[in-house]
Amino acid sequence: MFNSPVNNVESVVRRPYVSEVTLPEAKAAFGYAQFRMLIVEKRWDEATLALKRAIAFDPQSEKLQLTLAKAYLHNQQIDEGGETLEQLLRQSPQLSTGWELLGGVRAYQERYVEAASAYKQVLLKDPANETIRLRLITVYRQQKNVEKAVAETNTLLGLNPDSLPGRLTLARLQKGNRQADEAIKTYRDLLVQRPGQLQTILELGQLLEGEQRVADAIDLYRDSINDNPELLAVYKQLARILILQERYAEALSLLRQAQQRRPEDLQILTRIGLLQLSREDYSGGEETFRRTLELLPDEPRNLYSLGMALVGQQRNDEALDIFSRIPQDSDVFAEAVLQRGYLFRLEGDIEKGIEVLQQALEADKQTVEIYYYLSAFLAEADRFAAAGQVVRQGIEFFPYDASLHYQLGVIYERMDDRVKALAEMSQVLASEPKNADALNFIAYHYAELGENLEQALVQALIAIEQKQTSYIHDTLGWIYFRLQRYDDARDQLEKAVTLDPTDPLILDHLGDVYVAQKRWEDAVEAYRKSLDLDNGSATVDVKLQRILKDHSTR
Repeated sequence: MFNSPVNNVESVVRRPYVSEVTLPEAKAAFGYAQFRMLIVEKRWDEATLALKRAIAFDPQSEKLQLTLAKAYLHNQQIDEGGETLEQLLRQSPQLSTGWELLGGVRAYQERYVEAASAYKQVLLKDPANETIRLRLITVYRQQKNVEKAVAETNTLLGLNPDSLPGRLTLARLQKGNRQADEAIKTYRDLLVQRPGQLQTILELGQLLEGEQRVADAIDLYRDSINDNPELLAVYKQLARILILQERYAEALSLLRQAQQRRPEDLQILTRIGLLQLSREDYSGGEETFRRTLELLPDEPRNLYSLGMALVGQQRNDEALDIFSRIPQDSDVFAEAVLQRGYLFRLEGDIEKGIEVLQQALEADKQTVEIYYYLSAFLAEADRFAAAGQVVRQGIEFFPYDASLHYQLGVIYERMDDRVKALAEMSQVLASEPKNADALNFIAYHYAELGENLEQALVQALIAIEQKQTSYIHDTLGWIYFRLQRYDDARDQLEKAVTLDPTDPLILDHLGDVYVAQKRWEDAVEAYRKSLDLDNGSATVDVKLQRILKDHSTR
């Protein structure tokens, strides 16, 4: 029989309609999607808020909480990131990723005990995790807990005897614990296990150098290069030692070998160029630095070195052009400006040199050498007031700089203000008690006056210990002359003439000593040489004529 559906209606339970977007899981997913879109736009604050809303709908989600912690850390909100991780790990203590991240956070915060505890949680589940064990070792090292660091390293090597990081870590620990012999053995064993391993070679070499076993370090580097000629870093290390030992030809040959293997290596080229300059191979240096500038155009330091190579060849116009290309924000700008000023002065255009230094000073008021040389150039041009003003301006920025106080003292002396000159020299000695030039200035002042000669002698003797120059020997000789210690005076003044035979004043002083010793012929020769160098000295001429008149000379 046919059953009519109308007549056969069964009682059913109707369920209300539920939209999927109102489910907490769906809202959490939507919040996470918003987070992803906002971070693409780098709107991190809004993204973090979206992620927090997602977590509110799904607070049990490990993924969302871990993502929030990472977002905090990305934004340098370290405390918030750590708190989020701790909350997550209370809920999910088995989450190794969370412990690993928390260990990194606590290590960054220098909370090393907590960092170690977090890393240990990871190792409980994964004892062979080399990366985490190395981080734990690093934490112990930062705590200066060498014993635990060594123990963990031995555990790592027990699990993986061939571990390169483990062996390197053990050697570093031994080195840090001043167990140099043990560290050297560990490094050498590792090189047997891993021949040619670059980091091991470099660290062992540095350790040998530090232990004053430089010959062993050289042998290590040479053997390594012979075994593997591609280890360019080893060439550089060996070249550095050879340069320190002033074995420049060997260093240059070695660097050229390295250059043949890596023609585009700027560091190697630069070292070759600097070696060429130090050996006064200016044409070779020019060629090398032009090559570096082809590889890296307008690099300031290489421009400066090229300029110096041109100066060495007396191609001053070209050097001036090169130096002028060095930008103001370069760390060699001040040196380039000083070279330009020097070259203009050398070419006889001191006013142009002054102009260049003045422009540099307007752009850079924090380089003491510019004040010094600008004032020196102004003084050389007899513009003493301007020179003094520049030095005083420099002293405002560098109140304790001895070179500026000395320069100001010299300027006062040139202006015949001896009182102020001596005051500035005393200021120099207040900061540098053994400043040879300031001691010499004061000592010579007293020698000229014939006053405080014993004090002047002490100052001159200290000065000559610091600096063997003709003018300090002259001062010392002149003090001895004033003290009537003529043999000592002659000895010092003859040394001064040997160092500088072109100074007429030293020759004049030597002539006076010869007169005091009645060595008339020697006196005549000294005075005549002085007059040859300074024809305008009427005083010397009078002394010469008196000897020629009163004493028979050949």
